Amino acid sequence: MNDAQELYEKAANLAASGRHEEAVACYETVLKINPHNSHIWFNLALSIGNLGRHQDVVKCCESALKIHPTSSPLWILKGLGFLSMEQFHEAMACFQESEKLGDTSAGGHMARCRLAQAEWYFRLGSRYQQEGNNTEANACYEKGLALDPSKTVIWVNKGAALLALKCASEAVACFERAIKLDPRDSGAWNNKGIALMSLGKREDGFACLSEAIRLRGGKQEQ
Repeated sequence: MNDAQELYEKAANLAASGRHEEAVACYETVLKINPHNSHIWFNLALSIGNLGRHQDVVKCCESALKIHPTSSPLWILKGLGFLSMEQFHEAMACFQESEKLGDTSAGGHMARCRLAQAEWYFRLGSRYQQEGNNTEANACYEKGLALDPSKTVIWVNKGAALLALKCASEAVACFERAIKLDPRDSGAWNNKGIALMSLGKREDGFACLSEAIRLRGGKQEQ
């Protein structure tokens, strides 16, 4: 067994026991001896990823892909590196490349990427909303819902942003979507009631507010 093989096996054993910093050092030494082995680059990227160094994961995968550009696992790992850094377009491009190579897991990774991006737009929209910038908040919620229309909280927040923008009818439609997704969401019922009241539909609005109170166990919203 040569020195490179011994070091590689040592690195693999260290990684398997969770000692990734030591594993990285070994893999890097092996790569000085054999820099054209894409498998070593892949394993190095895995250990580096376990250390939270996601930009370096991408760099390792790029080095490996120069050697083996049709390796689907490398494209997936590179995509996961981008995803961890919330670089969604870059991540999706990697997953799509893997899908072209016939990787059946790529679809699941792309779905995960869409959900993560929707969550990112939700968080950004929430920040805009807290700052009183409801126009930008609404735009973020639109993008988030295009990626994940099943996320109730985005519909509720979008409705609240529209209500603040004096678009009560559109707000009601958002709250109705939220209620359809989660009939026990008291906030959606409460906001729908407020929106209906602002449209002069007092009876319908009162019914929604009453339902919100019922769902909260008889407690009014503070």
